[in-house]
Amino acid sequence: MDASKRVVIEWECQRLSAAVARYLDERRYGDLIELFSPDALVSRDGRILRGRAAILQALQSRPADVRTRHFCASPFVEAVTEAEARAVVYGLTYFGRGDPPGGAVPYAPAHGTFVEYVDWYRRTAEGWRIAERIVRPALVSGVEPPS
Repeated sequence: MDASKRVVIEWECQRLSAAVARYLDERRYGDLIELFSPDALVSRDGRILRGRAAILQALQSRPADVRTRHFCASPFVEAVTEAEARAVVYGLTYFGRGDPPGGAVPYAPAHGTFVEYVDWYRRTAEGWRIAERIVRPALVSGVEPPS
């Protein structure tokens, strides 16, 4: 595969990861679910969700009074072919309770969650989609850094 094709595929995959974070924070679940392939698998906290319907049901069960912000960084796309790609993306999530119109919500910085998203992307008739997402803890708070 030539470099220009690879760059386009990497960009498409990185855009999918960013869009998932944005749509999740904005509670745009209808848009978010379309970023996954119809038979997608999501694994998080020991729970496995298969297919768009199961993923959507889990999204809709999120507490209505919790506001989140997901920061995704350092996407590393590898194993790229014209039909599939794999990436590891670091994610940091903060949350707070409440939803004042136009206002900021207090949050506890010590309660941020740092994870790795291991994503498999697949080219489908709809375009590039996330076929599998494994969310695994990367760092947990409460541990003193090494000196």
